[in-house]
Amino acid sequence: MFVIGELGCTFKEYEQMTWAEFQLRLFSFNRVEKNNWFKIGEIVANVVQAGFIDAKDKKKMLQNIQKSYQGKKRSTLNEHQREAILKAQQQYGTVKR
Repeated sequence: MFVIGELGCTFKEYEQMTWAEFQLRLFSFNRVEKNNWFKIGEIVANVVQAGFIDAKDKKKMLQNIQKSYQGKKRSTLNEHQREAILKAQQQYGTVKR
């Protein structure tokens, strides 16, 4: 059972916990798991690639790995392009309705 194994609760604690407490524990568990996978990815990157690249490139590579694990994506649009897209979306929305 997930609660007893991964969350480290006894069955009695599980029976007495509220749904909100379960959700908090689940959120915490998922955060810890995500951090563990990030650490594993960093170790793998160091083992596989770090011996073959410069120190400057290594730092950039590790930052890219960290961004990919955190779900951060870099925007390639500048402000003018973003405004043009938003304007076109608004015009399209008013025409369709």
